[in-house]
Amino acid sequence: MPINEDIINQLLSKVDNIESILRPQLPKMDFAAESYAHIEDLKTTGRENTACSYKRSLDRFLKFVKMSQIDICEIKKPLILSFYEHLRNTVSLDCAKAYCVDLRVLYNYCTRYLDTAPNPFKNINLRRQLRRRSRSLTASDILKIYNAHNLPKNTELARRTFLLSFCLCGINFADLYDMKPPKEGILHYYRKKTASRRDDQAEQYLKLSDTAAAIAAPMVAKSGEYWLDWHERNKQEKSFVKRINNGLKDLAKRLKITVPLSTYYARHSFATIARNDLHIDIFDVAECLNHTPPSNTIDFIYIRKDPMKASRIAEKVQSFVFSSAAVVSGENCLTAC
Repeated sequence: MPINEDIINQLLSKVDNIESILRPQLPKMDFAAESYAHIEDLKTTGRENTACSYKRSLDRFLKFVKMSQIDICEIKKPLILSFYEHLRNTVSLDCAKAYCVDLRVLYNYCTRYLDTAPNPFKNINLRRQLRRRSRSLTASDILKIYNAHNLPKNTELARRTFLLSFCLCGINFADLYDMKPPKEGILHYYRKKTASRRDDQAEQYLKLSDTAAAIAAPMVAKSGEYWLDWHERNKQEKSFVKRINNGLKDLAKRLKITVPLSTYYARHSFATIARNDLHIDIFDVAECLNHTPPSNTIDFIYIRKDPMKASRIAEKVQSFVFSSAAVVSGENCLTAC
């Protein structure tokens, strides 16, 4: 018996009507305006990188729908799928998923007080693929960077900056940029990325080793307001990081290190060497990186935090990497930048 198309359309129309009745109704809300307001709030709490990521994803979505305003009721699964398929044709799979994940976070924020809000992202696979490429260097690569000399000015600055971060437990460059001068050889700071989200404000102490002090010496600020003179070199943190990353690309090319070397590699390399080469407990490595402690474990409930633990581990890592006959003296290695 042939299928009557008119009957099918009538049935589909009835199904849509039933769904519209059963579907939870959302109040009128400008999704874009509410999301942008949340993004500004994130900036005020120091989560600028997260805010920039959300804004980039939201801007891309609004450009796709060709609107500057969109009611939250219009955020439905077919629209999300269309946006996702559009992204798949222009960016990588992981990048497309990252945009949609950011959009989902903003949607969940806008509907946070609505218990019956529909979920337009349901059954859409947005799980990121595991990284196939590790962003860490071997101890021999770090040693090669340490021994490099006679470099262009900007490449030498990038080399020092990279090594300093590595020696200081892979400290984030954002924290180094605004670091205050050490007191009695100890750096004290609150990690920018997570300070506003942690009870301990992500507080960290790091003792300057002789190696780290020698690397930092030519970059120490004369004013005394900040430890390093990076504010004098570049007024904005992002432009300085971009400058350093460009220098690291040149450094990798000169040393035949076949990775897209960037600031991230210092942090990842420290963690990998500490864990895989020195077999340091993974919780201690996390503490060095100033990650959120597992507060449900007895160690962090009953035992007072040792503020110098990270410094001792950093010295072990430096000793492992730099105690080699191949290391040249500080005078020869650390040329003025």
